Order: sequence, then C-alpha cells, then structure tokens
Amino acid sequence: MVKEIIMASVLMFSISCANSKRAERKAMKEILPVVLTNDFSSYARNSSDTQIINAFLSDSILTLNIGYSGGCEVHSFELIGSKMTQKSLPPVRGVMLIHHANNDDCRELIKQELRFNVNKFKFQGGGIMLNLKGWGPKIELH
Repeated sequence: MVKEIIMASVLMFSISCANSKRAERKAMKEILPVVLTNDFSSYARNSSDTQIINAFLSDSILTLNIGYSGGCEVHSFELIGSKMTQKSLPPVRGVMLIHHANNDDCRELIKQELRFNVNKFKFQGGGIMLNLKGWGPKIELH
C-alpha cells in the first residue's frame, strides 16, 4: 500500500513538471512587452537569478537566450527600462531582466529564448544604447 502511494506521488510530480515545461516552451515564442519605470529597486528585489547567455537585436525585437534553475513551476519574465537616460552621445538607457520563479525549488537547468519588443525604449530624435544588466556590451537601438 505504501509502495503504491509513493509511486502515485512520483508519477503526479513528474506529470506536473512536464506540464509546466510545456507551458514555458509555448510561452517563449511570443513577443513580450517592456516596462519603463523610475525605480528599478522595487522590481529587482523580487527577481530570481538568471544567466544571460546571448542577447541580440533585430528589427526592434530584443532576443535573449537565458538559463536558470527550475523545472516544476511556470516562470515569467519582464524587461524593465529606466525612464531616465544618461546624457551622452548616443544616450544610454539602463535595462534589467526580471525573473519571477514562482517559488520553484527544482534545480534543473532550463534554457529559454525570450523576445521583447523594445520600441518603447527608443529615444526621440535618434538612436540609444541599451545597457542590459548582466550582459557585457551595450546594445544599439535605432
């Protein structure tokens, strides 16, 4: 009897993890919006660890290849940009990826591609450089 209960529990756990993974893979095809804010700190406090593996821009779509620990819950992401820009030529806008892990305690390494429409980050009157936290080179946006 105990053996059947343990087997049923393991089966339920593995099914729930598989369903979460399918939902994440489906979500990565959509183009996500971005947010402009005056205060990064309120967002950063609630962000889970994420590694940015690659970042590139094409036609105002910023594609991020990321890695993080998880596998049992659906994770969500936001790209936050500062309303303030550095006064330089071209101007520079700070940008941060926010990761909502939803209390996922699983340790599987998940790799995912995220796409964001960064038109909202453009600067009136010319190009701008995006300084993405956790990614070395600045990203040029026209």
